[in-house]
Amino acid sequence: MADANTVLNYSWSLGDIKVQNQGSMANVIVHATWTVTGTDANNNSGKHQGAIPLPAPQSNTFIQFSSLTQNNVISWVQSEVQNNAPYWAHINERIIDQINAIESPVISMTNPWAP
Repeated sequence: MADANTVLNYSWSLGDIKVQNQGSMANVIVHATWTVTGTDANNNSGKHQGAIPLPAPQSNTFIQFSSLTQNNVISWVQSEVQNNAPYWAHINERIIDQINAIESPVISMTNPWAP
C-alpha cells in the first residue's frame, strides 16, 4: 500500500487560463486550471485537478503572452501549489488514496445472510 513516504513521479498539464491587462502589461495570466498526476514505481497513478490564482509578475520578469510556453505556466502553477505545504500534502493524500484503490479495490458484495 502506498503511503506518505511513497515516491511518486509527477506530470503536470494545464487546462483553461484567464488573463487580464495590468498597467502596461497585456494578457497577464491571473488564473490557471491544472492537473497533476502522480505515478508510483508499480506504474499505478492517481490525479488531482485544481485551479489557482497566479500572482502578478514584476514588470522586469514579465513574458509577453505570445512568447509564453506551457512550461512557463506550469512552473508558476507548481510554485504556487508546491510552496503551500498543507495544500500539497492534501493533493498527495488524494493521489495516494487513488493508487491504493487500484492496488486494493473496495468491492461490493452481497451479504452472506441475504436470501
